Amino acid sequence: MKDIRYRTIPPKDLERIRSLWEELIREAATRSVDFRYVYEDRKFEDRASELRKKADSGKIRIEIAEIEGNDLPVAYCVATVSGERAGEIDSILVDRNFRGRGIGSRLVAGALGWFDRERASPITIAVAEGNHEAFAFYEKFGFARRLVVMQRKER
Repeated sequence: MKDIRYRTIPPKDLERIRSLWEELIREAATRSVDFRYVYEDRKFEDRASELRKKADSGKIRIEIAEIEGNDLPVAYCVATVSGERAGEIDSILVDRNFRGRGIGSRLVAGALGWFDRERASPITIAVAEGNHEAFAFYEKFGFARRLVVMQRKER
């Protein structure tokens, strides 16, 4: 297999992660018992707009992983720092065909290093309901469950 190349991209290039983000949403919809409709109604354009607004009021870092010689990303991580210096891993996904190779770990480590340089605190990540395997992954990086947010079902 060819080497994986990591690089950051500017917010104007968010379109490059569209297919991966759409995979993330499909996976979340499949896992979610009570809130599938939230994910099924989600559009990339809306999420990209939200991330650009966060970038306008703070800072954003978008890192992608690509196979050398192929321009299509196989993974991405979007991280933001708010104007109040709070850090958040907003979105991350590794294509299912490339999982288990350390790509996600490398992306999270890159985001955490950036948060350190930006002196961000606290640093959070939201894990969608049903994505139980994500907890052990994030715990390796020092994340712990602080609270569980419950939401009343609308449908």
